[in-house]
Amino acid sequence: MQNAIAYSINNWLAENPGVFRLLHFLGWAAHHPIVSLVLLLFLIAILASIIKAIIRFIEAASWSILQVPFKLLLGFLQLSWFSITKLSRLLIYNINQPGKTDSLPTLEPGDSPIIAPEKQTRLAEISQRLTELNQEQEKLLQEATILLGTKGQKVKIYKDN
Repeated sequence: MQNAIAYSINNWLAENPGVFRLLHFLGWAAHHPIVSLVLLLFLIAILASIIKAIIRFIEAASWSILQVPFKLLLGFLQLSWFSITKLSRLLIYNINQPGKTDSLPTLEPGDSPIIAPEKQTRLAEISQRLTELNQEQEKLLQEATILLGTKGQKVKIYKDN
């Protein structure tokens, strides 16, 4: 049994001469205690640097993972802030702009003889509803102006295009 094990190990060492040299060196170092001590210190230093590198990698990965929710929250807040400022600029721009629909003519049913009577009545209803909506919009814009605290002040709005 011992011969079989020794034979297989010898064959393996013959096929792997680098391992054979390493084992030969370790056997030599075992007989020289100072060399063994130096090798032991060298191995401890290598293992310590490998462990430090693994710890730094784990630390960096942990920080990255911990920062993800905060980066997402920051992105959401920036997007919200951008949307709110854009909406407020649009609101203030619309408040300061004179009504563009005031110059539109209102359609009376008898204005155009070409249009059918049912269409003329529907156009009159639409025109009346648009006028009501315009008045409601003006009231809401005045209320928004009061809420924003720009009572008599002129507010400059820069339109983003």
